[in-house]
Amino acid sequence: MSTALFLILLSFICYVRSQQVFDQVKSLLSNFRGDIQAEEVAASARCAREDKWVVIQINLAIAKLARRTKDVNDLKAHIKFLQNEIVETTNAITSRQNRIAANLRLLEQFKKERCENNLLFVKSLREHIEGIEVMSLLRSDIVAYFRSKSKKSAVFLEKFAEFEHLLDEENKLVLSQLKTKLAKLPNYAALGAKTNAYTATRKRTAAQIGTKHVDNTRGELKRLATPGYEEIGLYLTKLEKKLLFWIDSLILHLKNSRDSLTRNEIKAAEDFAIFQKNMFKENAFLADKIRELQAHLVDLKVQLNKANQQLVRREKLRREAEQQLEFFRRMKREKDAYCKKEHLRRVGELANVANAESIFQNVLNKLSLRVKLRTQSVGEGKGYKKGEEYEKAVRAAQPSSEAGFKQRKAVRSAVAY
Repeated sequence: MSTALFLILLSFICYVRSQQVFDQVKSLLSNFRGDIQAEEVAASARCAREDKWVVIQINLAIAKLARRTKDVNDLKAHIKFLQNEIVETTNAITSRQNRIAANLRLLEQFKKERCENNLLFVKSLREHIEGIEVMSLLRSDIVAYFRSKSKKSAVFLEKFAEFEHLLDEENKLVLSQLKTKLAKLPNYAALGAKTNAYTATRKRTAAQIGTKHVDNTRGELKRLATPGYEEIGLYLTKLEKKLLFWIDSLILHLKNSRDSLTRNEIKAAEDFAIFQKNMFKENAFLADKIRELQAHLVDLKVQLNKANQQLVRREKLRREAEQQLEFFRRMKREKDAYCKKEHLRRVGELANVANAESIFQNVLNKLSLRVKLRTQSVGEGKGYKKGEEYEKAVRAAQPSSEAGFKQRKAVRSAVAY
């Protein structure tokens, strides 16, 4: 009886000590699960907070990249504008230089033409003067012909044929009539002798004259009015006036043509002077404009050089913004991957803890049942088989359990950032 009581007491003591150990293990597993859950909450909050911060940084980087991209594009558009302005300004300078050169060439051409026209004017003026002189000499010759009753001469008229091109069609007709009249102009002395012989009556006898008509059948011949000397003079006077009128009209035409030629030449010289003045004024204006455009071109090139330098800096800033954006995106990917990996690790650890607690509870239930059965067996005087082997198995399994716990604890306590 005393031995049974001792065994019961010993079993109770072992049960109490085992219960304390089991409570410690159960508490350790519970604390481990709580730590994992607390770590999950803290890690989730930390991941959410850091994810929000990274998203803000990504948005800021996107906005910065957009601003710097816009700056680059605006600067490129400005550079294109400057390049176009340089081309336009260069073309404007070239066109004005070409215009000045063309004006100078045109001025030289007009100078040559004016020289040639002046020579033609001098020649035509000389021909007019000589033509007037020849016609004046012809007039004097005609006057002398009718005054001194000298022989006619066509020398001056033949000489005037050289200047016939100075006359217009109407005066050429007058010259033709003058030539015809002068060609038919009779010898004044022969004409007078013939007229005197025709009108003379003193050389005829009375018998020759008679008193009747020539055919002596028509009665007495009446005295007819015969052209006397005064009538011949009147004819010659009219002829002289007509010839002199034609000559004077030709001389007047030549004088008027000479005066018109002189006025036209003076007007052409004045027009050329005005043209030359306007040409010089235009060239001076173009030269001033060229200097202004050249100064503007230098300024545009300076602006273009500065813009290109600024473009290099802005492109560098844009690349830095792209790199910063890529850095934050890569950071977000890495953090998301890390948070996901850690979350899966903690989920796995919680599953392992739950599995361990389930196993521990099963073991505890089985041990409790065994202790209960053993106590009942001892009370009934039955022995407990394989008690030593069970204790050895528990002691052999303890180091591996502690090693697994330390390993999981080391992994769980790893530094995330």
